[in-house]
Amino acid sequence: MDDDAGRLGIHGVRLLDLLAGSGLLVALFDAGDVLRYANPAFRRIFGVEPGQAVGWAQMMRGNQDNPGGPLAHTDDFEKWLTAALSRRGKQPFRAFEVDLKDGRWLWITEVIEADGWMLTIAADVTYSAHAGQERQARLDRDIALRVARTDELTGTLNRRGILAALEDACVRLPAEGRGYALVLLDLDHFKLINDGHGHDAGDEVLRRFVRHAQSRMRPADFLGRYGGEEFLLVLPDTDAAQADALLARIRAGMPEIELPTTGARLTPGFSAGVIAVRQARLPREQLHAVDRALYRAKHAGRNCTVIGELEPVA
Repeated sequence: MDDDAGRLGIHGVRLLDLLAGSGLLVALFDAGDVLRYANPAFRRIFGVEPGQAVGWAQMMRGNQDNPGGPLAHTDDFEKWLTAALSRRGKQPFRAFEVDLKDGRWLWITEVIEADGWMLTIAADVTYSAHAGQERQARLDRDIALRVARTDELTGTLNRRGILAALEDACVRLPAEGRGYALVLLDLDHFKLINDGHGHDAGDEVLRRFVRHAQSRMRPADFLGRYGGEEFLLVLPDTDAAQADALLARIRAGMPEIELPTTGARLTPGFSAGVIAVRQARLPREQLHAVDRALYRAKHAGRNCTVIGELEPVA
């Protein structure tokens, strides 16, 4: 806090004093989704120690035993967390409600700067005009929208959700003068896992892969299950070389998975195709190009990445 005040000057000191005594919950997360500032109200609700720099996912895991912390409506916390991460940090502005375990609820807004830093402000709206049937109708609508775009098995975006993210990137990012990378990857020899160890083992491999890949990605990146064992990644402000480096980090750190049915251990590999997009192009053109690159990766021996290109505009 003293370092913050020294950098901000006298007006900054006043601002920090006001935030310290405010009932609003205020927090600042960096581009890696690590908490860099939180006022006392935020720290009390989310169980964060003064000065503690903690990642958002780690913070949420730590709140499972916090009696006054946020309530996750789920019997599978890790799946819920994966779904939450698939939505977090993807829009310049977002507003939503969060239930607390003591029966209160918060109205939370998130504002993201171009460099990826996020300002979070929350207010206790338990006794506001939002209470009652109006709030329940809004929650039911939000749940329906999330379910429609969430993969039931892994908790990440489903095909509809990731294609919607791609369509948005196609229009918005080039218009803002920004590019992105598109990745299509396929888990290698996945049929052998299902046939040799059972579908429960295959399901566990998919779930573990999503959690691992997500832990290496930025909040602004999108990951979705495109179909079966194929996954599509939309990576804003990323060129082909940077996407290749990300995939190398995911591949190098892939955890060994103990299969639940047989106890066998394996480390799944994946093949991937990558393209970089700088100008507005149709989603089907991009998907065709990245699929060709993935095909080449499979025929190059698998467990590798091939960088492809979009066909020139006729």
